[in-house]
Amino acid sequence: NCRNMTGASFGTDVRSIGDEAFYGCGLLADVSFSEGLETIGTGAFAGCFSLKRLSTPSTLRFIGENAFGEPCGLTELHLKASDPPYVENPLFNSVPADLKIYVPDSALDEYLTSDVWRPLRAYIHSEEDDGDSSTGSSEDGAVNVLMEASVGKGINIVLMGDAFIDKDIESGSYGAYMQKAADA
Repeated sequence: NCRNMTGASFGTDVRSIGDEAFYGCGLLADVSFSEGLETIGTGAFAGCFSLKRLSTPSTLRFIGENAFGEPCGLTELHLKASDPPYVENPLFNSVPADLKIYVPDSALDEYLTSDVWRPLRAYIHSEEDDGDSSTGSSEDGAVNVLMEASVGKGINIVLMGDAFIDKDIESGSYGAYMQKAADA
């Protein structure tokens, strides 16, 4: 019974969190896992409306459907895996408006362009980024040609990426995402 549990930290011997393992743990606010965890089951944290912070190790490979099902108050999800874990969508029934998903800086582009994480790209930030500020960009007003017409006069196509900030542009992750979209 976890009804009165407010936090949890798990050692290296935990490899899997079962389906609905923490379902309805309404006071659970902070959970962290050590290296070794590979799987978070379906609905594992569903109904954890007080859950604010969850930290996962670099060994995480799979997150089940609705792992953070409604209601879930998650505001910080720290993913340390360099390879984006596979997710059975939807991860959330309803994505919390103030959610921030922090990923390794070296893997930011992987998460932003991954098919399973792309729907959450507006919430994904580098672990080094506080995600709260925009510094202005030297790229303001710049137009990057991703593809030119090969026949005739062609037409101009403008690709715009909602939810990207200046840091995404300067780091190149916006350009990589837009190039992938143009090549598709």
